[in-house]
Amino acid sequence: AVDARAKAAKCASQAEAADERARRAEDAHSHATADLQRARNERNVAQEHAATLASEIEVLKPQLAATEEKLKASTARVESAERELRAMTSSKETLDAKVTKLSESVREAEQKITKITERANASELESTRLNAELIATRASKDALDPKLTKLGSELADARAEARTLKHDKERLENEIT
Repeated sequence: AVDARAKAAKCASQAEAADERARRAEDAHSHATADLQRARNERNVAQEHAATLASEIEVLKPQLAATEEKLKASTARVESAERELRAMTSSKETLDAKVTKLSESVREAEQKITKITERANASELESTRLNAELIATRASKDALDPKLTKLGSELADARAEARTLKHDKERLENEIT
């Protein structure tokens, strides 16, 4: 009987342990079921959220494509503007060089003009001087003309007298001979 009691106590102890394990298993099962339900709810919310995001992505895809096209067009415009800027910069540098060269040419031309103007002024002064000399010479000539005329008459008279004297001399010599 003691054995049976010990066996019964052992069985009762094992039954209590089994009950405890069963209760813990039920608790674990309840927790697992609750966790499973929460996980299913979270999965459903996540699936709904994923579906919403997929829907938003589908809505955004055309906008993204349009934005990518705008970006390509903008990139092409930027590249074109950069090429144009490089070309304009090159043209500006070329024009700057031409301006420098033309400025030097203008400076040289101005120097030549200054020299030519100086020579022209000197020539004009010389011309004025020569004109004044010509006027003075004409005035002298005009003043000498009456004297020349008078001297011409006197010369003619002197020649006539010399001829007369020569004839008289020849006649006297002939008379003497």
